[in-house]
Amino acid sequence: MSAVFLGAWNVAFPQREPPYFCLAHPAVDSMVQVPFQYQISASGLQAQFQVEVNSVYCFDHRCKMESVRLFFDEQGRYQQLEVLGRARLEKGEGQWFTAADLEQLNRILKDPESPLGRIAYDQLLDEEVESGVVDGFSGATRQLLEASQTVHGATLSCYTLWHWVNGGLSERIREFFLAQSGDAVLVELIKTDAFLEGGCSILLKRKISGEAIDERLTDAFLSGQARERILAYYWQQGVVVGQSFTLLVLESADAESQKLLLKFIQDYCPSENDAFSQELFAQLVQLQDLTLWIPWFSWADQNKGAFKDAFLQLLEEPVLIARQAYWALRELELSKEERLKLDVWLQKHQAFL
Repeated sequence: MSAVFLGAWNVAFPQREPPYFCLAHPAVDSMVQVPFQYQISASGLQAQFQVEVNSVYCFDHRCKMESVRLFFDEQGRYQQLEVLGRARLEKGEGQWFTAADLEQLNRILKDPESPLGRIAYDQLLDEEVESGVVDGFSGATRQLLEASQTVHGATLSCYTLWHWVNGGLSERIREFFLAQSGDAVLVELIKTDAFLEGGCSILLKRKISGEAIDERLTDAFLSGQARERILAYYWQQGVVVGQSFTLLVLESADAESQKLLLKFIQDYCPSENDAFSQELFAQLVQLQDLTLWIPWFSWADQNKGAFKDAFLQLLEEPVLIARQAYWALRELELSKEERLKLDVWLQKHQAFL
């Protein structure tokens, strides 16, 4: 099987000794050094990676182990495999892979939900020992895998290669590609979901910011993507930057995102920051579920009780908002005067609770 290349490449595969990824594999007790080569397009937005791995790890070393080259794109998406040189992949009992077997193997490797991901290597070993078949498709294995989920006579090869393709290799490829990218290319790459989380970390490290980045990260945060990484990008630039982003997204954020906003404010915001507190309070009335903000009182206690005052003021709002403020205040320690105000509200609005 020959490699398929995209057009317009400007960086050749390195001729020096190739770099390598250091990865774990369930069939190997120690970390494995996996050599790779790469080629980047002229635009810098695409790349192709070639990764060399062993075709199989066998419990008694009787399997025929060949070097296999796996091809991935810049996002770490598997494309195809190639057996190096004149080598051929072997199945049990000395049979060679057919063209149909290779097609089947490719389909298996491209399935991230394959049951191979839920089978322990020891399970396969136990079954092979019992059956006496090397890298075979034993009766015991058939209970774990359907015929379409493996290549007959090559279960260990399928298992080995599937875990290379669907293990940590894709993530490492994305990380490496991002690290090689220039600043302008990086800003373009974060528009792709696969590069969003890793891209945020590098943007922060390189101190890159701008309107296009803010627009992309705001949309991503509000859609639930890479929320913690995005908040870290803003808050780790400084308190003022973090506060500005918080106020920008607070009203539109869902409940889970609001909880994360709270966590980052507690972690990064100075304990006394009344100006920021007041801006937060101005947005509270717009939120659908004020009870989410009960935990904020532990932070607001250090801000001179301004949160409690804001919730007491919300009792004067329409009942749909005021009753949420009532539920929040009911959980807090109130003065006699504050408790009286709460009781008066309850007498008037008992029917709405």
